[in-house]
Amino acid sequence: MKLMMKLLALFFGVLMLANIANAESPREQLKQMVEQLQKTPNDNALREKIIKLAQKLKPAPAVPEEAIKYEGRGQFRFNNAKSEQDYVDAAKEYEQAVQSAPWVSGYYSDLCTIYEKAGKFAEGKRNCEFALLSITDPALIMEIKRRIAGLEVGIEISSPAAIAERKRKEGEELFRKYSGRLYVCKEEGFRLFLDDIERQARVSYEVQPNGFIEIIERRARGGSTWEAANAYVKESLLIDGNPKVRMDGARIISSAGKVWELAEDGSRITHRSSSGELYNTCYPR
Repeated sequence: MKLMMKLLALFFGVLMLANIANAESPREQLKQMVEQLQKTPNDNALREKIIKLAQKLKPAPAVPEEAIKYEGRGQFRFNNAKSEQDYVDAAKEYEQAVQSAPWVSGYYSDLCTIYEKAGKFAEGKRNCEFALLSITDPALIMEIKRRIAGLEVGIEISSPAAIAERKRKEGEELFRKYSGRLYVCKEEGFRLFLDDIERQARVSYEVQPNGFIEIIERRARGGSTWEAANAYVKESLLIDGNPKVRMDGARIISSAGKVWELAEDGSRITHRSSSGELYNTCYPR
């Protein structure tokens, strides 16, 4: 019985040693995880594991030459950037560096800054959050958290809903500013009715706080007096209660796609077809 117990203990001891020998080292785990992340770059949970695992390795993993190359390219583009697109191009270089060394905290911090400059606040916030995972200095942690809070504001004010709301308010303000002004269209030669060859017609627009009133008048060919054109005297292009039109900034758009636009400086109203063809340009009377 004692001999059997000794043999069993020896067997399990050998098995344990074999498991230890076959176990992957943390550095080997990191290598395999990086390779997997390169195949699935949107796996943020895996990225977080890589960052946290790399923190435990002493000494820190060596940064590949490929990452250093793209970091240098990204720095150059960033330092010479003059437009949002330039910053986007710098971020693309840094993304290549991150792909090679996704555990390097500084790359995420730099990307946070670059994306903020490019106006891509969601991307900036995400990279700031990755940078935060490996920072232990309380002052730096506070600074990154402040940046994240600021980027959240950027996300809010640059959302499609926020932009649409600002555009709507700007349009309403413009219509209120020029409310009551009458604009007469440049083209006056078209016939109002196909069988009315002896008369000319013209279109005018009266600005209201919520759109336009379209006024059609006619006069005898060669005459000087304009008069109301039968049932076509006035056509409402007001948005209140009118399902056929909507306001988009300084534009009134019909359900058929026609567009009437009030110039920001109040100098004219343009009327275009759904395909963009210019129908009329109308100027203040």
